[in-house]
Amino acid sequence: MKKLIFFLILQTTVILSLRAQPVSDYIYKLDNGINFNSERSWSQVWVQQDYSALKTGEKTPLSVSTRTLGDLTSGSSFKLLRAGKEVKMLGAAPGTYDLKLVFKLSGKPGTLSFIVGNVLIKPNTKTTVTITIYDYQLLIAESPA
Repeated sequence: MKKLIFFLILQTTVILSLRAQPVSDYIYKLDNGINFNSERSWSQVWVQQDYSALKTGEKTPLSVSTRTLGDLTSGSSFKLLRAGKEVKMLGAAPGTYDLKLVFKLSGKPGTLSFIVGNVLIKPNTKTTVTITIYDYQLLIAESPA
């Protein structure tokens, strides 16, 4: 019985310490109209938040660093959202936001996009969100029918 209680306490501690960042609306779309649906953990995104003191005179409380393993993307853009509406990043008020990221694919023209939830901006603190994409690149050969 003691072993069972110890195991349950250990499991609870591990689960609470993970503090996973939710990623939703993962869309892999090519410009020729092909959309890929992620199933069974096909999309793999690692998100990490770090906090540091906001420097004097700095007005942007959020910094986003993206990294893609391999040659999947060639560019990126992001928007800060609150309740589904875009918020200007310059001088954003403390609170919880969503971050929508759009990546331009390097191979076939298209985009990869997703939303990172629960991005926390604290007062007088700079939030750095680091995003690493572990993904598969799909090559599709097109030929006239």
